Formats: sequence, C-alpha cells, structure tokens
Amino acid sequence: MDQSRAAKAAKLSPELPVSSMSSMSNVAQRHVLRFVPAHTLANVECVTPRMGRVARDAVVELADSRFGITVEPGPGCAWRLLVQEGLAGAGCAGVAVGFKHAILVDPDGRVRSWGGGERGKLGHGSEANVAVPQLIASLESERVVCLSVGSLHSVIVTEAGILYSFGWNYYGQLGLGHKDNVNTPRRVAIQAVRSACAGDYHTAAVTREGSLFSWGHNDLGQLGHGDTTQRSIPAAVASVAHLTVKQVTVGDVCTLVVDPEGYVWITGQRREYGGGPTAETVSQIQFHDNQGAQPLRSEQV
Repeated sequence: MDQSRAAKAAKLSPELPVSSMSSMSNVAQRHVLRFVPAHTLANVECVTPRMGRVARDAVVELADSRFGITVEPGPGCAWRLLVQEGLAGAGCAGVAVGFKHAILVDPDGRVRSWGGGERGKLGHGSEANVAVPQLIASLESERVVCLSVGSLHSVIVTEAGILYSFGWNYYGQLGLGHKDNVNTPRRVAIQAVRSACAGDYHTAAVTREGSLFSWGHNDLGQLGHGDTTQRSIPAAVASVAHLTVKQVTVGDVCTLVVDPEGYVWITGQRREYGGGPTAETVSQIQFHDNQGAQPLRSEQV
C-alpha cells in the first residue's frame, strides 16, 4: 500500500487516526470499529492489510447486529454496509430486522417497512412483498419511538404511547383479543406504552410507569403469569408488580426484563436448545453453581 493512499484514507477518517490505533490489539480495534459509520470502515479498510482484516471483521459483526444480514469478509465488503445504511437514510431513528422483513423509523419519525409480506406483517394492507422501505400509510401522521419485529408479526409504539400490532396472529401475539391475521396496524388496548418487544410467538410491553404486560404463546411459561395458558389480550405480569421495569426483551421461549438497579429477570425457558430449566413466573437471574455470586446485572450481558 503506497503512502499517499494511506494518508488519504487517514484524512478521510478523522474519527480514527491511524497513529492512535497502531498500538492497539486487533480485538480492541475491532471493538472500536463496531461503533463507527460504514464510510469510516470503508476508509480504514484501505490503510494497511492488517487494518483491512480488522475492518472487515467489524463489518461482519455490524452487518449482523445492525441489519440481520450476513456479509462475507472480502475486500470492499464495507460498501455493502453502506448500502444498508443508505436504506435507513440519514438520521434514521431505528431499524428492526426480522426473519424476512424489516421496519425502520425515518428522520421524520414515520415508520416504513419492506421485505416479505406474508401474513400481513408489513402493515400495508396486503401480503405483497415490498422491495424498498415503504411508508405505512395508516400511520403516516404518527411519530414512532419504538419498533420491534418477530418472525411474522410487528409492533410499533408512537410518541403518544399508543401500541400498534400487525401480522401473524395464530397464538394471539398481536394482543387484539382474537387470533386472526391483520395486515394493517391495529391499536392494542394498553395505555401509555413506553416500549414493546416482539418475539417469535409472543409479545411484551412496558408502560411509562414501569408495568410489564405480556401475551401470545405460553407453552413454557414465557409470559410470566404462573401458568402455560395462551393469551390474546395483554395481561399485567403480577410476578414483577413490585418492580419498575426499565427494559424488556423477548426471545423464542423466554422473556427478560431489567429493573431500575440493572438486575436481569427472566421467565420461560432459560436455554432454547437441548432443553433447560423453565419457570412460569419472573425471577432474578442467578448462577446457582457459583456460591456467593451476585445476581446478573445488565452491564454484564
């Protein structure tokens, strides 16, 4: 690599001066690069062969975590990440990527979706596929602050605290009181919602006061209600009524929440593959094989 090209790349990447990175390990450099824009990665990739390898490793991680896509770590791979960031647009407030579809909040706070349209999960009033991010017309006047996608359904929270859902509803995961699929956003009967998370077959939401609601599939107690009964209507989770829930995330067969002190709580199955312990109410995560260990905190995850 000639000196003029390296100097040009360094000039284009003021956020990460090459001199300051030369003494860092590959692992540390890759960690730093996971938080920079794609255009910076494209520049760093050209500096030296070693930095190129580190940048490409960072691209692979970012492509998966930001957009749910797989990128091969070859020369120029950062440009594919640039394409994905271009889809989101400058100032994009958030992106959620599912199995075959994605939703984003554009710079104006409006929600757009694209990808596979089966079961109506794009919210455009049909099951047609959409190639590029398209505005969800029925929510054009809404400003969106939170969005999440499951395998075949989607949930959206507006600035006013209104929760909408649409898509596949076989297990009642839309929270609408029935199990029919819905291809346009429908309002869920919870007031003052702060955030929501869609799993494969169940959904959870947190209100502005910190109350947790859950509904949908419940074969392993992932809803946290002390039973394995499916629910098509949101129900408050009594086992965390004493907590002010700050954050919720759901997986295939579990639900996790974070309390005000940063401790992590879980209900459902703790290990998806190969079985594992299950619980039907929410409890604090602790490592029982490590005597005297403190409960798990969110910053440890």
